[in-house]
Amino acid sequence: MKAFYVILILSGLMVLSCEKASLPLEGPKYGEVDALLNGTEWDGNILGLEHKTYYSTELFLDLHIDWDIEFNETSINFGKIDPDRIGDTMRVEARDSVERDDFTQVSSSFYTSLGDVLLDKFIVYGEADNYFIVTDWDEESRELQGRFHATYVRDFGWKDTAMAPWMPDTVVFTDGIFRAEVIDYP
Repeated sequence: MKAFYVILILSGLMVLSCEKASLPLEGPKYGEVDALLNGTEWDGNILGLEHKTYYSTELFLDLHIDWDIEFNETSINFGKIDPDRIGDTMRVEARDSVERDDFTQVSSSFYTSLGDVLLDKFIVYGEADNYFIVTDWDEESRELQGRFHATYVRDFGWKDTAMAPWMPDTVVFTDGIFRAEVIDYP
């Protein structure tokens, strides 16, 4: 019985002396994004990726917001961005509806996740005034700047119940501005 108590005490001391791992509070920062989310101010991190395919070179922006210790996250993706179309208004469309060679459109999606688990997917609401404008592209520094406005609705065809009930079924981003460093994506 004495040996049991010794093992129990030693185990307790080992547990108490272990260093606790902590999750990062934020993801990588390669730029900034600010907008109104359903009328409320928010800001977040942004990552710009350049992806070269057989067909074209495309830029993608991944906007991360709401990072916290539990790794709850909401993200917007914009893809098929032509940085040379400075000042042109490009229509934001659902990711699967953008034609490969049509650079007058930008593909987009919005989602919520918990760590690496996708909770809810939102699709672009096509009836809204959704746009994306590149305001500056510095090829030397690889910095992209622009504005956006996009409305998304929860995709109940993907999951029939809301996995992130804190998000409304319609999400509207207005007055969005961003500055992002674009890095190469393998």
